[in-house]
Amino acid sequence: MRSCSPITLVRLGFCWLKHYIGPDLVFSSTLIHFTLQSFLSILLLDVLECRFLIEFHTIPTQVQQALSLSKRPHVIVASPGRLVHHLENTKGFNLKNVQYLVLDEADRLLSDDFGDALDVIASQANKMHRRTFLFSATMTSKVAKLQKAALRNPVKVEISGKYDTAKGLTQNLLFVPEKYKMAACVAVCKQYEHMSIIIFVDMCSTASKLTAVLAKLNFKAVALHGQLSQPARLASLNSFKAGQKKILVATDVASRGLDIPAVDLVINYGCPKNGKDYVHRVGRTARAGRKGLAVTVACQYDVESFCRLEAMLGKKLDPLDTVSEADYKRQVDRVGEACRLVDTESRDRERGGGGAGKKSLHRQAKRAIKGGKKNRKTGR
Repeated sequence: MRSCSPITLVRLGFCWLKHYIGPDLVFSSTLIHFTLQSFLSILLLDVLECRFLIEFHTIPTQVQQALSLSKRPHVIVASPGRLVHHLENTKGFNLKNVQYLVLDEADRLLSDDFGDALDVIASQANKMHRRTFLFSATMTSKVAKLQKAALRNPVKVEISGKYDTAKGLTQNLLFVPEKYKMAACVAVCKQYEHMSIIIFVDMCSTASKLTAVLAKLNFKAVALHGQLSQPARLASLNSFKAGQKKILVATDVASRGLDIPAVDLVINYGCPKNGKDYVHRVGRTARAGRKGLAVTVACQYDVESFCRLEAMLGKKLDPLDTVSEADYKRQVDRVGEACRLVDTESRDRERGGGGAGKKSLHRQAKRAIKGGKKNRKTGR
């Protein structure tokens, strides 16, 4: 093998990547797993020979991680907390020979509680001969300040403006009363059911419920959020990428770092609270010169956020003309029955019960969703 000096590549900065779980620290994430594969392909194209590439998507023990680090890898992909943990506790491990330090999603990294960990990493990484790279789709004031304060002779490469979206992206608004919000989302999914869709929501509970409702309405949907286990996250992503599921219902955990070329439509279930989140969400489609569609389903409670968003984008979003008021109102009864069925099943699971009466109620709800008679007695 050709000799080459060690290179440490530090993948930092996902808001959902919590670096503490009890006394332990997390060293793995879904995004790190997929990013690892992307970086490996780039390194191979660059004819860089890596003796060992740490791939911690199965969340190994601290001892396994320490053994991997003892083999002096060329590339390390890590969250800030776990990297600092090994700097302080793994004998012989240091960053003295680091040549490249990469902070990905720098804006999110600097807005979270990673400041102390970053200070430790920056102080121990090779200061004289280290090159530091900051990557961010949205340049915030914190990133700009760090660039001025921590980098020597910094060079800024900017492909687009602060909050620019892709040229091939069509952005539309569907404004509805709050009580029709879920029905409107279902109507959009039905209108574009031939497409690959990501629906972004604000809360894990909303993601779970909306996924369950879509499943009751015979959509192939899967959830991705922070309360899922690591294997469940990977399974959700793999099924969506493979085309087995046409709809991915996700929190902002999926808004950064994922490159899924086949995404045709992004739906914002409610207006994001800040412009950065919107830019990252709609950035999941219309990638690499492709065309894509982004639809924001907003209600009267989103008006303030929506006005800020349009001001940030510097343009008004056109109304969605492919889904009419009659279209989403036709979905109201079916969506209502599906919601009641999902809520009933959720309560049953919490109580740990079941029974013929509950099964009968479930059958009635399913028949109502399919257009059959409602509340028909089953004889039990």
